[in-house]
Amino acid sequence: MANQLESETFRCDVPNGPDDGTLRYIEAAGACFEDLRAVTAQLGGLLLLAASGARSAGPHHPMLAVAADLLDSAREATLRLAPCSARTRHHHDHLAAAVTRLTEALALVDAAPLDGDGLTEPMRRLNASWTELGAASRALPGFDLIDLSGACCAMHAPGLATA
Repeated sequence: MANQLESETFRCDVPNGPDDGTLRYIEAAGACFEDLRAVTAQLGGLLLLAASGARSAGPHHPMLAVAADLLDSAREATLRLAPCSARTRHHHDHLAAAVTRLTEALALVDAAPLDGDGLTEPMRRLNASWTELGAASRALPGFDLIDLSGACCAMHAPGLATA
């Protein structure tokens, strides 16, 4: 059975595409994925500020409150998702793991000063969350992350080949 994707500007029949239940899941999970990606970016920005020595970085920074509120919303939305197949359950498991890692990272930021040693564990959790989001992005269509490993600035990183 072919899925029909329609809009006012085009119509496309996709043979062997995702079934209707998977499409409903993808639509519902999109906002969760985007919110988790935004929380990851916000927390990453805060940790970058702290690593650069900014005095404003820490538990009192307003970006942390915004990230925590968005994470609460994303957590609730992720729990409401109804995976309907092995593929959607796999995707959902990665979203749930990202929520867990981000929750841990935020708790660590709240509990310890963001100095040299205080950055290590939150960064590990943040990287683990990003890894989970990357796995989720590969599990189903429509959940894209931008890979910057080929960007010009990445080419200056130690260990990478340069052209």
